[in-house]
Amino acid sequence: MRILVLGTGRMGRDMARTALGAGWDVTVASRDEGRLAACLAHLGRDIRRLRADGGPVGPVRGLLPGMDPGGPFDVLYETVEEDLEAKRQVLESWLPFRATNGIVLTNTSSLIPWEIHPEALGLHLFYPTMLTGFCEVVLPEGCGDPVRQRLMTLAGLLGLRPIVEIGPRCAQAVNRLLLPSQAWAVRQVIRGLEPSLVDEAFGRAWPGLRPLALMDSVGPETIARSVASYRRRMEPEEARSYEELEAALRVRARRGRWGSGEDRDPCREPAPQVPEGAGPEELARDAAALFLRTCRVTLDQGILGEEDLVVALGGLLGASWPPAGSRDLDWRRRCEERWQDTGLPWWRPPEPEGPDAGPFGDPQVRQPGRGG
Repeated sequence: MRILVLGTGRMGRDMARTALGAGWDVTVASRDEGRLAACLAHLGRDIRRLRADGGPVGPVRGLLPGMDPGGPFDVLYETVEEDLEAKRQVLESWLPFRATNGIVLTNTSSLIPWEIHPEALGLHLFYPTMLTGFCEVVLPEGCGDPVRQRLMTLAGLLGLRPIVEIGPRCAQAVNRLLLPSQAWAVRQVIRGLEPSLVDEAFGRAWPGLRPLALMDSVGPETIARSVASYRRRMEPEEARSYEELEAALRVRARRGRWGSGEDRDPCREPAPQVPEGAGPEELARDAAALFLRTCRVTLDQGILGEEDLVVALGGLLGASWPPAGSRDLDWRRRCEERWQDTGLPWWRPPEPEGPDAGPFGDPQVRQPGRGG
């Protein structure tokens, strides 16, 4: 299997390393000679570690514009910045190197693959794939079983468990699980709470998830572009609720601090979601309820299946589903209170599935003092 990886950033290197570990013939393409050399040096260290582990290791080479590719490629895999026009231009420039039956893939985390190119399909990795162990396969509606099976087989050859998402409604569902948590965390910080306190609260509720640190590690500008892409696919009310997150990320990228915009000081505004004087325990309960609610709604709407959610939470956070203590009815009440306080759509609690349904569709256990 010959793969041409387009891009030398973190995700390009990650895909190249994953393919090398599967024994594939890997070529990394770039328009920048210096970045290409640095990427190949990085991959050289990966190859030494892979060989030391005793597994199959494919060859790797670099490709600059104008160089002989040494034949067509079975897979073109695009990994450049999260910008629609940049991705289109890169794919168009390298498409002549695709084999007759070659497949075009993109690692986009927020754009619709076939909007980048009509033949492009999504194979979104989660860094580092050697630890997360899964990927999102994003396909258009009506793509047919052969296409779906081909992508699932390819993911399996790479040693990744595929989460298959059909159509724009389900695309990048795993990434979108994090949106409400990111928005909530930013709202707390730009209103005066210490970032470390907010991330610590989330870490206590969901070990492995620290929204602010995660956004900084990926890059605020990259996340801001993704949020903008997600918002274009949302209903107006929901899209407006993430305006502040997008603006704060751009301020973070530009100024190195969290803020809502250019002309006002959001740190002077109250924090309606967190009662005055709330400590780490109260923040942790909010964090637990919010992410639990997000997961529950994603399941209820059929955007992810239960097995897919188990894979995603295990790979990203090392967390189980449902999490320990999640059947406590308090999380639904907390969401209802925050929804009443803020009117933010991502606090709106999901409706029980029946008059006697509990938070996961199970019959509620009647509580003392609530009737016979």
